[in-house]
Amino acid sequence: MALDVKGAVETARGYLSDILQIPDSSLLLEEVERTGSYWDVTFSYPDPGPPTLGNILGNRKYKIVRIDAANGGFFSVKIRSLAYDRSA
Repeated sequence: MALDVKGAVETARGYLSDILQIPDSSLLLEEVERTGSYWDVTFSYPDPGPPTLGNILGNRKYKIVRIDAANGGFFSVKIRSLAYDRSA
């Protein structure tokens, strides 16, 4: 059975929480996108390291979890880099 967006988010949250060993409550949903046969779900979580001067968006890290849309299987976890928009 194919996953809907809610199922994809719940599944991705469970995988990431387990992999990073951090509580589900620390994961904030940032983005969800269906790309072909996958769901790409982006979460942020507190960065355990010290704050840096260049970190203007807060002390958080971002990860993209890719889930198979057909069966909910784990595919990958990647670092999500944030682009700084100078026009804003």
